[in-house]
Amino acid sequence: MRRALEIRRAVSSGSLDNLDPQSAAYVAHLDTSAERCAAQDAQDAWTTAVRNISDYTAAYLTAGELEEIWSKVLSSPCYRKWTRSNGRGRNCWRQSRGATRLQS
Repeated sequence: MRRALEIRRAVSSGSLDNLDPQSAAYVAHLDTSAERCAAQDAQDAWTTAVRNISDYTAAYLTAGELEEIWSKVLSSPCYRKWTRSNGRGRNCWRQSRGATRLQS
C-alpha cells in the first residue's frame, strides 16, 4: 500500500524524491519523449514500467486515486506509439480489480 501511495504522489507532484529507486525508474519512464519512444528498447522499457506501476497500484488504490496515473499513461507519446504498433481494434485494456491495466 505504501508503494502505491508513493507512486501516486510522485505522479501528482512530478517529484521522484520519496520513491525507492526501482519505482522511481518506472515513474520516470512515463515521461519518455516521442523521439525516444521511436526506439524499440525505449518502447519496451515504457511498457514494462506501465505494467509494473499497474501491478504496484491497482490492488491498493481506488479508481479515483488511479485516475491521475492512468491519465499520464494515456497522454504519453509512448502510449500513442504503443497503440499504433499493437493495432487500434485490439482490446488493449481491461478492467481488473477496479483499475485499468495494460495488456500485452
